[in-house]
Amino acid sequence: MIARTLARLRNFGQGLWVDTSGVILPYVTIMLAVIVGTSVLALDGGRATSLQSQLQKGADALATAGAAELDRAPNSTTRAVAAINNLVTNSSVFGTGGAANVSVSAINFRTVLPADNASLSAPLCSGAGCTPEQSVMVRFIEVVVTPTTIPTILPAAFFGGTTTNSITAGAAAVAGMNQTVCKFTPMFICNPFENPDGSMSYGQASEALFNNVGTPAVRRRLIQMRQSGGPSGQYTPGNYGFLDSPMLGGGANALRDAIAMVNPPACFGQNGVDTKPGYVASVRAAVNVRFDIYEGALNSSRNDPNFRPAMNVRKGWSYTGGNACNAAPNPDTARFRELPQDTCFNTDTCPNMGGRMGDGNWDFDGYWTTNHTLAGGGLQAKPTVNGAPASNANLPNRYDVYRYEIAQGASFITNPSGQAATPPPTNPESPNIPANMCSNSATNDVVDRRIFYAAIVNCKASLPPSLPLSGGNNTGVPVAAFGKFFITEPVKAAQDEIRAELLELVTPGNTNGVNFDQVQLYR
Repeated sequence: MIARTLARLRNFGQGLWVDTSGVILPYVTIMLAVIVGTSVLALDGGRATSLQSQLQKGADALATAGAAELDRAPNSTTRAVAAINNLVTNSSVFGTGGAANVSVSAINFRTVLPADNASLSAPLCSGAGCTPEQSVMVRFIEVVVTPTTIPTILPAAFFGGTTTNSITAGAAAVAGMNQTVCKFTPMFICNPFENPDGSMSYGQASEALFNNVGTPAVRRRLIQMRQSGGPSGQYTPGNYGFLDSPMLGGGANALRDAIAMVNPPACFGQNGVDTKPGYVASVRAAVNVRFDIYEGALNSSRNDPNFRPAMNVRKGWSYTGGNACNAAPNPDTARFRELPQDTCFNTDTCPNMGGRMGDGNWDFDGYWTTNHTLAGGGLQAKPTVNGAPASNANLPNRYDVYRYEIAQGASFITNPSGQAATPPPTNPESPNIPANMCSNSATNDVVDRRIFYAAIVNCKASLPPSLPLSGGNNTGVPVAAFGKFFITEPVKAAQDEIRAELLELVTPGNTNGVNFDQVQLYR
């Protein structure tokens, strides 16, 4: 009995040993667990990657939106924060949806950007805490988004972990803007609102520039800008010099032509410009082509459309004979009058910029009576200021008068004065009169030829490595702003003084046909 039982067990064991049916089942069982685990892990990994990607896209978009406002104005950081907050409220922008929607944990503003994140120092200021003086210094914005956590499908305990079964991801981005201008006059002007003794910081000088240009009465002030005088010249408020660009070519003639042209072949960036030393005697001729005056070598360019005059060239000059394009002018204030300077220049009492910036008060009534008296008596219609006719008690700026004369047509910008003139005047006051026109080029307002642009530099402030500005070549000089100027009168003989009103600053959204903002995501 026992022998038979042992034989049966032996036969069963031998049969089981040689039986191969179902042998794959253990392997399948083991591999199934591996496959399911790997799939869940891949799913969690994909969700983590997607979350990280969405957060990074959100941070990139927010940083770019904020950087687009960094135009060096005193309110630039305020606008940057507002742009970011407005973008955050749009829940569909980033595609995360629901609880994973991107939110901001920090907005930091910086003046420099190190090569790597490990070298980042404390920001200049953060969020809404930036002062106007700090805002004009800001070059970069860093946006840090709030980390987001999502639950995982695969338990952390599966790998022996004890942490929460979740994934957390965060993101940050840094962006900046370099305002670039093209078809731009290769000139810079020392900030006329900077203290000449260098007592202002860079931020204070830039803030003074923006605040003053924002005041209408200040924009009426006539500025007498003088050439710096080359490598040994003084860079003081109101002095001007020249910018260097490989697009211009070399030599004083190339620089002269670029100043005279409708579309100068040069571009410059606000983050840094290169100055060109040297005194350029031909600045006078380069500026005066705008007034239909072609002297010296520029006489051969008088019929070139790229050197055309402005539509309104009233300058208060008459000519008694010879070639009116380059003859010596004879001021004739009884019958013609240029746009007057501020009256304080007549008494040497101008209080600003060492006496070279006026107080904004000028003789509009005298200008209008001289140039706009009708033959039968009375005056031509005046422009209005704040809804009332312009007068010495209700002053416009000179640029508005100039534009008003163009808008009213030829009768306002030829020789409308009804005052007796013996002999009759020969006065090329407008290139719209073919018989009195030096240039045969058709005039237009696609580019207003009495406008010129210049980089405004804080020449006296200390900002390593380029400021304060010194003589000779200077590279990487930061630009406080790009300015739009209106030339009020021709440059007089044997002078280099340009007299102009500062109309506005070139800012994002106000392209003026020259501005091209470059917003860049750095990291």
